Amino acid sequence: MWWQYGIGYLFSVVIGHFLIYPLVDSLWNNLGWQRRPEGDLVRPVPEHHAMVGMLERGLYTSALLMGKMEFIGLWFFIKVAGNWKGFSEDREFDGVKIHGRSIFNIALIANGFSIAYGVLGGMIVNWLNAEQYDLAFGASAILVVVTAGFWLWSRQRRG
Repeated sequence: MWWQYGIGYLFSVVIGHFLIYPLVDSLWNNLGWQRRPEGDLVRPVPEHHAMVGMLERGLYTSALLMGKMEFIGLWFFIKVAGNWKGFSEDREFDGVKIHGRSIFNIALIANGFSIAYGVLGGMIVNWLNAEQYDLAFGASAILVVVTAGFWLWSRQRRG
């Protein structure tokens, strides 16, 4: 049956997106960054990051299902290497200094959740195929609650 795959990918790609994206925006807002319709030099097109996140979660789900978990490490390496300069330099936004390390931390948090949703999506497929519905539902619910908890935590502005 194919419905198990649909649910696994739906969880990893779509549910993951709608829970991770607001968390990441909140973390950026906590640094003093505010979205502008015309974009900016700190975060010019946030939607591109969202698209990469959706793609990678689907790829992580596929990697688990194909038994190729080393792909996750390779993908993560490519992402970090491609952003190394941005992670090592401070930026300024409306007179607010945004440290490169803070940008790196946001990327780590987003990637950690992307990996969790992507891998769990693959595990959901396997559990549903094995008719272990309690595991599929329970693990999904826990990850959703943890993500919501991080989002709530991120909304507590530090002075």
